[in-house]
Amino acid sequence: MLRECEPPIRPMTSPTIVGTVLFVAREFAVFFLIVLPIAWLLRQRPVAWKMFMLAASLFFYGWWRHGANNADWSFLGTSWVPRYACYLLIFALVNYLLGNLAHTAAARLAVTSACVFDLGALFYFKYFVWTASTLNSMFGTSLQLDTIILPIGVSFIAFQGLGYVIDVSRGTTAPVDMLDFFTYLFFFPHVVAGPLVRVTEFVPQLHRRADPRHVEATRAFTLIASGFVKKVIISWLIADWIVRPVFANPKGYGALDNIVAMYGFAVQIYCDFSGYTDIAIGLALLLGIQFPQNFNRPYRALSIQDFWRRWHMTLSRWLRDYLYIGLGGNRRGERRMYVNLFLTMLIGGLWHGADWTFVIWGAIHGGALVIERFLTGARPVPAGPGAVVRWFITFNVVCFGWVFFNAGLTGGGFTVAKDVLTQMVTGWGTPSTLVNGGVLLLIAVVLASQFVPEGLGRRLVRDLSAANPLTQTALIGVGLGATMIACYHWGSTADFIYFSF
Repeated sequence: MLRECEPPIRPMTSPTIVGTVLFVAREFAVFFLIVLPIAWLLRQRPVAWKMFMLAASLFFYGWWRHGANNADWSFLGTSWVPRYACYLLIFALVNYLLGNLAHTAAARLAVTSACVFDLGALFYFKYFVWTASTLNSMFGTSLQLDTIILPIGVSFIAFQGLGYVIDVSRGTTAPVDMLDFFTYLFFFPHVVAGPLVRVTEFVPQLHRRADPRHVEATRAFTLIASGFVKKVIISWLIADWIVRPVFANPKGYGALDNIVAMYGFAVQIYCDFSGYTDIAIGLALLLGIQFPQNFNRPYRALSIQDFWRRWHMTLSRWLRDYLYIGLGGNRRGERRMYVNLFLTMLIGGLWHGADWTFVIWGAIHGGALVIERFLTGARPVPAGPGAVVRWFITFNVVCFGWVFFNAGLTGGGFTVAKDVLTQMVTGWGTPSTLVNGGVLLLIAVVLASQFVPEGLGRRLVRDLSAANPLTQTALIGVGLGATMIACYHWGSTADFIYFSF
């Protein structure tokens, strides 16, 4: 089982993952309780606030729960490893300088250099070992497979830095102050897993005179509490009850177990990732910073295009604005548009990890998008007659893709994915041992929640905000207390799936 901030078991072709203490860790609660009051004491002094947040974020980024070699400081049983923070500093400095260059006549050179640097660094950290191993197996070469340390959040940092340089070159934003840019890129709530925030969404907030009396505390605590419930309780239970055992040994379980494990992983990864980003958005709100929404009930989507408008929304728009449009979008004819759609999702799949299963996952989504666009054009898929059929097809295509995705995560690769899918068809003679009422009820409740009217949650938060302070404190205290108890028991063993990216 993946322990908190412990490098997960990965195939030999993957880099070693080393990173920071997660939001669900007890140590992080102490860290944030120290940072929050100091941040608000300094909020009316912008330079001091940014310097403090920069220092806190660098500490967070280089913080490793289980210790490491060459650690400089120890804090609550953890270690701070300077080289991990240095990786981020190098990314930030290079992209800042290239952003300034992009504002000159050398914009194309700046963008090209940013692509080479950011994507080249990602290739080295995430894909060099995998590429070398593939070449060795295909051509009999003997390329050295040294261990490479993959810093946590490096993909998100590289994407945000590259997006900044491209935006400056396009004229959609002007170069920002160096301290502003470093604070934007390092800001610890979104370092590990997003949301992918654009500089135009973040930096203007640094220049507003925020008032702690007007912080959306009720919304923030509601997001944090709901995030803990999804991340620490639901995701962990589904993984422990059925997903992890089935994907560890698909042939040892019946067809029904494998089918429910497929749907269970869809629930697990949604609760895991959306729960973690809910916590990130809530933490940023408490610090006076607004993040964009990252999930919008993706499992109610009526098409794959609709799904990607609802799932990891900030990554979807990044892929659209910087990759799909960069490849030419729909400007070079219909056939080229189909190629660009497919390549965008293929590359997006590869971004998630160095395994062919992630490429297959991207190809499934890319192929589905091409088929949808061919059949419906650019028209949005309407609700109404046939909506149930469209939802059923979309949901099952997504879940089919998740089989390959999770096989890549567990290190089993294509063999595990093949065994799971084969067992769904041929395993009906094997009795089901894992499926029970609790598993089915938990999956059904999460899926049913996707169809709750969108405004209901906002109304509940608004009503809670309007309640008297004692009622608010009691309700939020009960919610946070319950989730903290769950975190105390399960937080040290709760997987975080996107920890690997």
